[in-house]
Amino acid sequence: MHCSIPEVSAPDVTVVVAVYNTMPYLETCLTSLVEQSIGQSRVQVVAVDDGSTDGSAEVLDRFAASYPSVFTVVHQPNSGGPAQPSNKALDLATGRYVYFLGADDHLGPEALERMVGFADEHGSDVVIGKMVGVNGRVVGQGLYGADRVDLDRTATSCAGRWPTPSCSGARWSSGSGCATARTWRSAATSRSR
Repeated sequence: MHCSIPEVSAPDVTVVVAVYNTMPYLETCLTSLVEQSIGQSRVQVVAVDDGSTDGSAEVLDRFAASYPSVFTVVHQPNSGGPAQPSNKALDLATGRYVYFLGADDHLGPEALERMVGFADEHGSDVVIGKMVGVNGRVVGQGLYGADRVDLDRTATSCAGRWPTPSCSGARWSSGSGCATARTWRSAATSRSR
């Protein structure tokens, strides 16, 4: 008798969410992730609760219980800022791509599908999705020019941690509601247009 074990593939995208006292916005954020058109099997959400005291931790646990194949939740004492929880989440990321989402933000229903599709189509290492303000919040639009692919810009240094397979010779891309990155920053270098 021959048994075959199904191959488990990595998700297309890991969404990193650093959480600290973001109620009531957190619920909208997490709901927008489970409702992505890309499908739950192609998304991993790693949320790190940084010592929230407003009920955010309980909401994270509820989503993790309801969607165990999608959510990984880590609870830790407050670190004083978003960098440490984001790096903790990045350590647990298994997706081909990583997207950092503010716990008080949310994604349109096709956002991840469009960004992953664009990155795959153009061999992109970096794709930046267009942001729009809601409820009177203004988001500067200077970063978002016409949809374009800019394959001539490459990174000169890869110091720090990058959410890409390899940042050496990384290509900058934009399109399908995405925009070309104007600044590449790391702990050691800053290169602007």
